[in-house]
Amino acid sequence: MAYARQYTLEDVKGMLQIMEGNINLVSKTPVPANKRAPAHSMTLHSNVGSDAMKDRVVDELKKKKKFATSAYQTFEMQAGATRDILNCATGQTELAKLDAKTEKRVQIRATLNNRYLGYQTKGQKAGGVKTTSEEGLHEVAEGMVICEAFVGGLLQIQTSYPASFRGQEVKNALADLI
Repeated sequence: MAYARQYTLEDVKGMLQIMEGNINLVSKTPVPANKRAPAHSMTLHSNVGSDAMKDRVVDELKKKKKFATSAYQTFEMQAGATRDILNCATGQTELAKLDAKTEKRVQIRATLNNRYLGYQTKGQKAGGVKTTSEEGLHEVAEGMVICEAFVGGLLQIQTSYPASFRGQEVKNALADLI
């Protein structure tokens, strides 16, 4: 089956659930398979509490000077955003590279027109002091999906997360989006 095709919400939910935790097959740097990051869309980027996001940022600051993470408010929003990204013109162009076998892995960044909600936590380290800041619920302006050709012609979604947010905080807008 072709990678460049229209995906349904159910297709995407299934891919996110089935591929979660699988080690990625492709690496841009020579990393042994046992050191590659597992697919982590659901674990790290949907329905994640603010404490878990803050803990992740603090943990990453042990290795880096700056780090940020983001998550969709719910799995439903993540699946919808991922479907929209895969199905948009940019997504289809990138997925066609998997079909043509010119790429084994693609990154797709696409506009989501503020239809989904998400959170972001940022952190930085200066002089050994770690600081974090949480941003409340915001409309997602752009999303990022990283995926690769998987065994048997399946599409592995390595990750899917909010890439940028509209600046205005939203409150109680969930009901309007469902």
